[in-house]
Amino acid sequence: MLRPAPHIRYHIAAILAAHWIQFVLQYKRWIRPVVFENVRKVLACRTPVLGCHIYQCKNCGHIELIPHSCKSRFCPTCGKHATDVWANQVLNRLLNVAYHHLIMAIPWQLRIVLLMNRQAGLNLLVRAATEAIQQWARDVKGMRMGILIVIHTFGADMKWHPHIYPVEFPKGNPIQQGELDRDRGRPEC
Repeated sequence: MLRPAPHIRYHIAAILAAHWIQFVLQYKRWIRPVVFENVRKVLACRTPVLGCHIYQCKNCGHIELIPHSCKSRFCPTCGKHATDVWANQVLNRLLNVAYHHLIMAIPWQLRIVLLMNRQAGLNLLVRAATEAIQQWARDVKGMRMGILIVIHTFGADMKWHPHIYPVEFPKGNPIQQGELDRDRGRPEC
C-alpha cells in the first residue's frame, strides 16, 4: 500500500482547490446545496476573501494580520473548534452520573435508502433508537432514562455510514404506579 511520507501534511482546502471543479463536473446532480456552500467556505477560510483583523504593536509598530475563519463545521480547523465548544457546553450541562455509550449503525444494505431522504431517514433512526432504549428502560428496569444522541453520517474513511452514538444514563427516575400506561407514547425529543 502506498503511504504518504510522514512529513507531508494534506489539507482539505488544498485537495478541494485541486479537484473540486472536476468533481462537480462529474457529480453535480448528486451534490447537495449545503455541500456547495461549505466547500465555498472552506476554500475561502483564512484567506483575503473573508477579510482580516489588523493589529499593530504600540511599542515597535509591528503589524499582524489575523485572517477571518469560515466557521464551517465541514472545515477541519473551524469544525474542530465548533465541536470542542459544543462538547464542552454539553458536558458542562450534564450531571456527574454514570452512563453507557452505545453505537447504533444502519446495515450497509439500507444506507442507500437513508441517502435518498437524509432528513427523514436520520430522524427515523434517532426516533427508533430513542424508543428502543426507552422501552428497554421501562420494561426491563422500570424507569425513565435520560438519553443524549449524537448523529454521525460518515465513518472514519469519509464514506457514507450513518450511525448514532446514544449516551444513556441508567440511573433514571423510577416509574410510579399508574404512570406506565401514560408513558408508553412517543418520547419527547
